[in-house]
Amino acid sequence: MPTRLRFTLHDDSAGYAISPARVPLAWLREFVREVEDFVRGSERGSATAEMEVGVVEGSLALESAAPTLPAALLADLARMAESELLDELDPRRCAVVQSWQQRAKRNPRRRYGVGAIDGGPRIEIGFSSDFRLSDADRWVETERVVRGLVYDAGGKTSANVHLQLADGTSLAVAADKGLLGRQPTNPLYKPALLRIRARYNVVTREHRDAVLIDFIDYEPRFSEAERQRLVAEGTRAWADAEGAERWVEALRGNA
Repeated sequence: MPTRLRFTLHDDSAGYAISPARVPLAWLREFVREVEDFVRGSERGSATAEMEVGVVEGSLALESAAPTLPAALLADLARMAESELLDELDPRRCAVVQSWQQRAKRNPRRRYGVGAIDGGPRIEIGFSSDFRLSDADRWVETERVVRGLVYDAGGKTSANVHLQLADGTSLAVAADKGLLGRQPTNPLYKPALLRIRARYNVVTREHRDAVLIDFIDYEPRFSEAERQRLVAEGTRAWADAEGAERWVEALRGNA
C-alpha cells in the first residue's frame, strides 16, 4: 500500500516555470490550501501535519510523509484512476479536483499531478483531461458563433486557432489549412467572430471537439461622427417627449 503521495503543479504561463525557488505567492497559498483539503477530505484530523515541500523539475511539489494515508483518500485515488467521473469522491476532495480541472481548461499550460511515489495510481489533471460530475455531462452537437481574441493560429501538421473568450477561458478550434490560408488578413491578436461546429455542454457552457467552419467579417470600429449622427437623429425623433420618467410611465399604462 502506498505511504507517500506527491502533488505537483506545473505552469510556465507567468514567463517562467514555477518551482519552490520562484512561485507567485497567491498560487502557492492556493495550492497549499487545496492540497490540504484534498488529503483531509471531509474527515477531521491532522492528515496533513507531516506534509513537506519537495522539489520536482519545472514544478512546485508538495509531498506527504505521513506513515499512513487515510483509506478514503486512497480509495478516491483509485476511483480517479479508473474514471474521470467524480460522483463517488469525497465532496471536499471532489471540489478541489473540479477547481483544478477548470483552471487547466482555462490555461492549457497548467496541469496538476497527484499520486503515490512508492506504488499506486498516478493522476494528471490538465487541458486534455475531463474530470467532472455526471450531472454536468450534458453535451449536444451544435453549430454556433463564438467571439474572442485570436492568440495563436496555424500549425505544421494539424492547423488550429486558439481563441481567448470573453470569460478568460481558451478555446482550441481545429481548422482547415486552406481556410486559414485564404484569409485576406492575419487574424492574430485581433478580435474575431468564428462560426464553429462543436459539442457544447448546456450546464458548464464548455466546448469540445470544436471545428472551424468560417471566419465572420468582424472589425469593430468607433466613429465619433457616426455617434453624433445617431444622437442628432434620436434628439429629433424624441423632441416631443415630455420627459423620460413620464414617457416610461405612459408605456407602462400608469396614469
